[in-house]
Amino acid sequence: MKRFLWCGVLFLLYTSLWAVEVEIPYRDIPDNVALIKIYQVDDSKSQVPTKQIKYNLLGDKEFERIYNAKGEPKWTVYYEYRDNGQISQKQAESPRGEFLWGTDYIYDQKGRIKREINQNSKGNPDYTVVHEYQDDRNEVLAYDSAGSLQWRKKIIEPKDRPVREVYYYYPDGSRIKGIVEEYNSVGNIDNETHIDEIGTVFRRIKTEYDPFGRVIGRTVYDHRGKVQRRVWIEFMPHGHIGLVRQVIPTEGRVEEFTYSYKIDQRGSWIYRHEVVTITEDNMDEPIVRTSTQVREIEYHSTHESDNG
Repeated sequence: MKRFLWCGVLFLLYTSLWAVEVEIPYRDIPDNVALIKIYQVDDSKSQVPTKQIKYNLLGDKEFERIYNAKGEPKWTVYYEYRDNGQISQKQAESPRGEFLWGTDYIYDQKGRIKREINQNSKGNPDYTVVHEYQDDRNEVLAYDSAGSLQWRKKIIEPKDRPVREVYYYYPDGSRIKGIVEEYNSVGNIDNETHIDEIGTVFRRIKTEYDPFGRVIGRTVYDHRGKVQRRVWIEFMPHGHIGLVRQVIPTEGRVEEFTYSYKIDQRGSWIYRHEVVTITEDNMDEPIVRTSTQVREIEYHSTHESDNG
């Protein structure tokens, strides 16, 4: 059974590494936030809760509660921190308070994470992630409860050039894939090159920035240089997020995602409307789907919830 579960973990790792994620590259967590409640608006215009996150005064999560499609709590993850602000433990509980899983974090004398010890629902060690450091590289190794290696990641950051290389390996040492990140003069990633197990490039990602260092565009190309995904981000004059467009072209089909926002007085979005338009060559008219998310935000201050 454990072998089957670990095969599933490796499959998820493998597929997530090869997938082109739906990503909107900007930070949407406001400063001085105390609590965020996120709702999905259903067809009857009712607000169905999907997530609730509480933050401490330092901006770290205290807990994160996840809800199912009916708006009922599924589980809650609680976070604990060391005196210096580094995470020391997180654990998930069911709505009835039953322990589901947990992770303990252990650090070395330099404050670098050394081990992540994961427990199953019975509180027994399930798998452990070990971090090993050298001058310009870091290796991450995952072991099951019996001590067998399950996967490995190697991170290389040469001191003589602005790049970062990340490689993923199977237990037998064969490579799954690699990512080479190139940085600009201010430390932002300009280009990502993704290579397969034999070193062949299968994806490139180009990121564009405005004069303030904010991401305003990201394009994903396949191995032939053909666009797989393109994202544009527009900001309002006062610097807050205004509009995001994402286009995914495939053979005979184009999917376009548009996100528009309403902002509160502190610059945090409290309303996000999504429009998905799907066009195919053989369609008379495109398919259009819409959805809306609402966020209620409370801040660490004397003010009550600020919703615009």
